[in-house]
Amino acid sequence: DMDGKPTGFFIEQVLEHEDDLLDAKEANYDKIKTFLAGPQKGIYDDVRQFLTEQQANLAEVPASDVEQLQKAIDDPDCFKGSAMQSLNTQFRDLKTSIERQVIERREQAVNAMKDCIESVVATSEFSALDAQQQQSIRSQLERRQGELNHISTIATLRERESHARGSLFADTMNVVASESSPSTTVAGAVNEGAMPINYVHVQQLPVSIGKPYLTDEDDVDLYVDKMKNTLLAEIRAGKKVTV
Repeated sequence: DMDGKPTGFFIEQVLEHEDDLLDAKEANYDKIKTFLAGPQKGIYDDVRQFLTEQQANLAEVPASDVEQLQKAIDDPDCFKGSAMQSLNTQFRDLKTSIERQVIERREQAVNAMKDCIESVVATSEFSALDAQQQQSIRSQLERRQGELNHISTIATLRERESHARGSLFADTMNVVASESSPSTTVAGAVNEGAMPINYVHVQQLPVSIGKPYLTDEDDVDLYVDKMKNTLLAEIRAGKKVTV
């Protein structure tokens, strides 16, 4: 052990430890040098970069697989043997799994946006707008759709899809309604404070039967009655409920 030795030791007595130094060189230095100059260093860098860049998506794959990768690159002896080479297959499989999920989830979100745009365009209210108003609303929706191509976080794509299949249609139809009412626009921009809420998504309507789940036919009947009353109340108030 040469830790903490005075400077003179390395000049006068170090040769006495020549064998120990050569053993240490063979056991560590040479292996580290080989590791840094070989393909295993590339695997190490790829795994570390992957774990950093995909932090937000790691929850979408088995935690045990992520832990094994992290443990492997945190191992101070990772430069020894073929540890990195053995890790490469597992790393590639995990990377492929996340990339596939991102592609699939993005495709679902894009399709949800396309469905929403088609539903809006197909309404008589949208058709009643002038060409400039139609283009403005459509452009906003298409811009949101285009943003999906730049999102690589699975959870965010899932939220965008849920929104597109949920309240986005109602929100957009409220904009359509506001465009149809000159009193709610200022200098061509929508005055959200004065925007009439003519549309509401069914998921935005609270319906409670005093318990978090349904257990029997009576519960179902009670829930259906309360839902019916809630929907009728919105309709009687002049609103349209989207589903």
